[in-house]
Order: sequence, then structure tokens, then C-alpha cells
Amino acid sequence: MAEQQSSMYKIILTNVVGVIILTYPLLIYCGFRLNIIAFLLPFIVIIFLLRLFLISKHLKILALQSMLFTLCAVLLLTLSCMLKSQELALYYPVCTNVILFILFFGSYFTKESFITTLAKLKDKNLSEKAINYTRKVTLLWSFFFIVNGSMALFTVLYGSLELWTLYNGLISYILIGILFLGEFIVRIKKQSEFR
Repeated sequence: MAEQQSSMYKIILTNVVGVIILTYPLLIYCGFRLNIIAFLLPFIVIIFLLRLFLISKHLKILALQSMLFTLCAVLLLTLSCMLKSQELALYYPVCTNVILFILFFGSYFTKESFITTLAKLKDKNLSEKAINYTRKVTLLWSFFFIVNGSMALFTVLYGSLELWTLYNGLISYILIGILFLGEFIVRIKKQSEFR
């Protein structure tokens, strides 16, 4: 009973931390606009450190990705606090896209691409056609992360805080959703070819 309750609390805490991290751009925007960014950044560092302890080790490839994001955020935000340069916090979306690009594109040159590994979690016996498809999807996502990361960098260097928040807190999520949904539809249509 106690173990079940502990597991439930961990799930709730993981979801709360996840939502806070998803709203990172909005938090940063509010921090700057309300002039409390110096106080807010240590709180966000604590949230990311908490995430580090909540990362599920069940799926190693996703755990690695989460760990890299989290360590990147902790390092960036800690530097931002220490150097009293709060603008460094704006680079987190750029860093996440760089990490994702390295993971996805780097995996393309290994035995199993990132998307192939994820697909094999569902179906261990993927056909050769399905594996080739997942490798192409890995390249597609790699290209997306270059474009998305470049846009995130543009908003840091040349955009206003409002544009940075709009792009990194809304538009990039919509673009990810569109690409994910589009790829899902194509995969469903090609399902018969993969057998």
C-alpha cells in the first residue's frame, strides 16, 4: 500500500515537473516582465534537478535524452545565475534542438537510428522496408531540429522577448505536433508495405 502510494506521488510529481518544464518559455517571459528573473532562475534550476531524479530508467534512449536536456538546463541556468546574465536562459531551446540534432543525426550513422530504436520498442521484428523508413524519418527529424534550432537562435539574437516566447513556447510546439501527426499519417498509409 505504501509502495503504491509512493508510486502515485512520484507520477504526480513527474507530471507537475513536466508541465513546469513545458511552460519554460512562459516562465522566463514572466520572470523578465515582472522583473523577478534573478529569483525565478534558481527555482527553475531546482525543478530541473528534481527532474533528474524522476527520469525513468525504463527506456534507456529516452532517459539519456532527458538527462542531457536536464543537465544542459542546469548548467545554462546556473551559469546565468553566477554570471548575473539572465539572457543566457533564452538559449535553452537552442540547446535542446542541438542535443536532439546530435542524437538523431548521429544515430543515423550507427547500426540503429533513433527512430528505429523507438519503433523496435513496439515491434521487435521490423522488416527491412520499415527499418529503411525509420532511418528516413530520423533524417527528417534531424533536418527539423536544424530549422527549429536556427529559428530559436534567431529569436534570441534578433527577436524581442515576446517573439522568443511566442516561437519557443507555442509555434515550435505546434510545428512538432504537425510533423509528428504528418509522419504518423504517412506511417499508417505505408503500414501494408512494411510487412
